[in-house]
Amino acid sequence: MSKHRRGEKLGWLLGWTGSFLWLGLFSGWQMAAGKTFAGLSGSGLFALSLAVIVWLCPWRHPATRYWKLMLPIYGLLICSVGLVLSWLLPTEEIRLKPWEFFWLAPCLVPLFTLGRNTWNQGGEDKR
Repeated sequence: MSKHRRGEKLGWLLGWTGSFLWLGLFSGWQMAAGKTFAGLSGSGLFALSLAVIVWLCPWRHPATRYWKLMLPIYGLLICSVGLVLSWLLPTEEIRLKPWEFFWLAPCLVPLFTLGRNTWNQGGEDKR
C-alpha cells in the first residue's frame, strides 16, 4: 500500500472488514457448536464479503461514485443479518415490523454524506 492516501485506504479496508467481523466470529461459534451448515455458510458469506470489499476499493474504481461501491457491501451486510436471524430464531418467531428496521439508519449515513464523491476528487465535496 502506497503512502499516498494511506489513511483513506486503511479506513475503507479495516472499516468494512470490521463491519463483517461479527459474522466470522459467529460462524466459528456455530462450527464449535456442531452446526456445520450454519458455520460453513456464514464463513462463506464472510469470505465473499471480504472479497467484495477488496474488489470494490475506490482506488480500483477512481471515477465511480462511492454510493455505487457501497451498495453491494451494504446488501451483503443486510443478507448477513437476515441469515443470522434465521439461524437464531425459528421462522414463526420472526415477526419484525417495518419500524424495527430504523436502527439501520445510522449505518446508512455514509451513503448520503460521502456517496456523491469519487476517489478522483480526493475527499473534496464537489456538489
